[in-house]
Amino acid sequence: MEKQKPKKIYLACSFAFQDVKLREKRQHIIEKCARHLRSRGFNVFVPHEHKIDPDNEMPNYLWSKTVQQMDVKNLCNSDYVVLLTFGKTGNNGGVCWEAGYAYGIGKPLVIVKENKKVESFMMMFSCYAIVDGYQGLRKYDFTGQTEAEKEAFLQNVKMS
Repeated sequence: MEKQKPKKIYLACSFAFQDVKLREKRQHIIEKCARHLRSRGFNVFVPHEHKIDPDNEMPNYLWSKTVQQMDVKNLCNSDYVVLLTFGKTGNNGGVCWEAGYAYGIGKPLVIVKENKKVESFMMMFSCYAIVDGYQGLRKYDFTGQTEAEKEAFLQNVKMS
């Protein structure tokens, strides 16, 4: 019997903030989620783990283009996209782009909602599943959710 390849997960999260404490807090959450998913046998791609230009010698536009190309390649190669969200104003443009791109190419988007802040209904209604924080991710089996299950979850989320 052929051994099944591990499922690939692209783990997206806003983390590039000027506020050092916020950046460190996000970094901790990302690492905890990646560690957990890897312990379950998933092959996890975390964009910020891949240093493009550690010596900071690349022009910004070239660095940005290289990052975008790497993200597109890994989004396309993923089986799932797991998105850590922190409310509508807690997600930057990059992570919103990753979510939209994943949706556009038909990748199942699993939203890990880290707080009770207002979310964009566009993102919430476009997902494959929504789970409540790290504990919800630990319990989630990656089989999707029914619309009724998503709606029950969303009844407790402030939407805009």
